[in-house]
Amino acid sequence: HGFKSSGSLKMGDTEMTELALFVKEPISEDNILKGTVSVEVNFLKNEEGFKIPAVVEIKNTRGYFVDESDNYMKIKGLRGKLKFESLLDMRSEDSQYLRVDSFESPSFKLNNTVIKYKMYSPEKVRIMRLDTNWCGGQIEGADILFNPAHQSLKCSIHASKVEMEKVMGLMKGVKCKANGSLYGRLNLEIRNGKVINQDGFLFFF
Repeated sequence: HGFKSSGSLKMGDTEMTELALFVKEPISEDNILKGTVSVEVNFLKNEEGFKIPAVVEIKNTRGYFVDESDNYMKIKGLRGKLKFESLLDMRSEDSQYLRVDSFESPSFKLNNTVIKYKMYSPEKVRIMRLDTNWCGGQIEGADILFNPAHQSLKCSIHASKVEMEKVMGLMKGVKCKANGSLYGRLNLEIRNGKVINQDGFLFFF
């Protein structure tokens, strides 16, 4: 029989405000981040090699962030559990879930968001399914490829029953009214915050 060994390290529910003390650029007084984080790391060595499975869980999270231009972001009810096959390559297990009760910025607001995803590396995340409520309607996405390092995103988005009146209300400087509901599909490719490819169809009635 080959040599086998194992060990574990656990951190119970810890307030995020306590963890923020270890960040090089601490959160300013204008920003709020509350919630708890728990971590469990295991160390396994056997005939196949060395692995470090881990589980990171966040709960009861809410935050408020504002930048120098007074753009703000509010998050409530962010929660999820991220299971890593091994921390050595930062690859998660299949079908991880992230849930957000509400997300708000000056330009849009999302409610009851559920994201099913897998992390292949810090540079490659595949969102297998996205469901959220926006402007009174439902937004769904599938097979979304996301590269956090290069801020690139490829996605196909489906919209149904989106209220046009609420959509128009988000458009600053546009003085017009619209009634009815929006339906359709958009295929988008976004790089560095810019849409470089778009096709699909939209209709409303």
